[in-house]
Amino acid sequence: MVLPHAYQVAQYDPRDYGPDGYVGPLDSDTDEGPREAAYLTAIAAFAGELGVTHLAVRAPRFVGSNPDEEPLAPGDVLARLFGTDLTGYVDGALLDIADAQALIQAGFRGGTHGCELEADRMLVHVDWDMYMYIGTSTPCPGAVAATRAAGIFATELDLVLSEWLDDSGPKIDRPIDAQFWSEVDAVVATQGAVLLEEHAAWTRWHRLTPGSPRPNLRPRCAVAVWPDLDPDVDAVLARPVDDIVHDQLVWLTADGALRSRMVGEDDAASLRSDLVGARAAWWRPSHAGQQEPLIEAVMPDADGTVRARWDREAQG
Repeated sequence: MVLPHAYQVAQYDPRDYGPDGYVGPLDSDTDEGPREAAYLTAIAAFAGELGVTHLAVRAPRFVGSNPDEEPLAPGDVLARLFGTDLTGYVDGALLDIADAQALIQAGFRGGTHGCELEADRMLVHVDWDMYMYIGTSTPCPGAVAATRAAGIFATELDLVLSEWLDDSGPKIDRPIDAQFWSEVDAVVATQGAVLLEEHAAWTRWHRLTPGSPRPNLRPRCAVAVWPDLDPDVDAVLARPVDDIVHDQLVWLTADGALRSRMVGEDDAASLRSDLVGARAAWWRPSHAGQQEPLIEAVMPDADGTVRARWDREAQG
């Protein structure tokens, strides 16, 4: 999708910028008041001028507690929109404009989520420090004026927003289909077991063995198939600390459950207590090139078309 027009929507007066950036009186947080409301007005104004009534969630991200283990409180905005277990928080989920405004407002207030919102004539991206970007199919002078009347600024930019957001890495475009599962079955038969990493708003891990049922994968997820865990847990934990900064540790608990956590240099000392009784473990590579997955693929839509845009090098 290429939308040729782009606008930066921000609470910062364009006159308050110097050679080193913004020098005006506002900080970079939401006021949870009239300026925040102006951003929501801008979304509605651009959508109205473009004739957009719904926006689709694209590239959803969630960094809170794992909702598979700790459901959200019913009053949480994400729980209202997508369910307390976030079942509906998937790439392609449709929101009307009011719900899109609520999702963006929750993000302004420190939410544990992130995503783009997209229609065929509109793209919305919320960045750091209360900067919001809107891509459009046609110029939107009425929305610019409505945004200014609400108390903030919409400035047209000389860029294509979708291209600006694209990190240009190689995409995963192979569909999860019968051929994919045939190849997975063959690897399992040869190696005895594999790990299947399921990327969506948050990561799930599955361990596949001969005869095990296929996992119930989320819409538009990407998957990576990896070799099985190492049963020598002590050897895994003996890896030098300098090599595990920002890596993800995956392990099999004594009762056969898969667990994972991100590990930084300061966390190394706590690993052994976390892995007491673990039957096997493995460090998931944090950078492309350290170790390549055996197979990668993406869940297609019902018509067989892959519409999710997964970047291979971003999956660490």
